[in-house]
Amino acid sequence: MNSLTQNMSQTQILDAVRQLPPSELEDFVKKVLVFQAKERTNNLPDAETRLLKSIYRIFPSDKLARLKQLRAKTEAGDLSETEYEELAALSDSLEEFHARRMKKLAELSKLRGLGLEETMSQVGIKFPNYD
Repeated sequence: MNSLTQNMSQTQILDAVRQLPPSELEDFVKKVLVFQAKERTNNLPDAETRLLKSIYRIFPSDKLARLKQLRAKTEAGDLSETEYEELAALSDSLEEFHARRMKKLAELSKLRGLGLEETMSQVGIKFPNYD
């Protein structure tokens, strides 16, 4: 503990946090979560750290946005041949992304000696809904 928190109990810290305005509270909570994640990662074996970094990667937002646009055009029946090819390529890319992620989750499960669902729950991973 540093000198500031040595003299403060958890209750006192919580009382101080309760006084924060909502926008500052949200920012504070994000900072605490980032700190907690770094602490957990720093205390993990290297193999787990590498796997978690791969697992926590996200599909690029620009590609995801384009995929949603193309799916909407498909539903509207307004998709050109070129756009269809782009949709197919983006869909394949997303499937490959998920396959790599699931492979890393399976490796982490094996490393921890747990089932896949339990590992996903531990690391806070849910199957995303890209619709």
